[in-house]
Parts: sequence; structure tokens; C-alpha cells
Amino acid sequence: MSDDPATHAESIQKLFDAGVTQVFIHAGQSDQMRAIEFYGREVLPYVRRERERTIP
Repeated sequence: MSDDPATHAESIQKLFDAGVTQVFIHAGQSDQMRAIEFYGREVLPYVRRERERTIP
């Protein structure tokens, strides 16, 4: 995929827009901690900000 958090956040947002209420992330790489930290530090805050901005 990408190391750009916006790319990941946009993919997650598309799922929410389609009605999904839970998203499970699978990182097919050997360094799982790196993926967890990336999502916690970069992707999830981005998703939260975008959802707060668009949800009335």
C-alpha cells in the first residue's frame, strides 16, 4: 500500500461511507509493531479529524 497516512485514512473513510461500522486492519508485514504504531500515531488521528469535520 502506501506510507502516506492520508491514503490509508481515505480507504477507511470509503468503508465508513459505504456503511461499515467496524474496520479491522491487517498488515501483511513482519514488523507488526511498526504498523500498529503508524496507525496509532498517523492514520487514526487523521481519520478522527476528518470524521469530526464532516459529521454534524
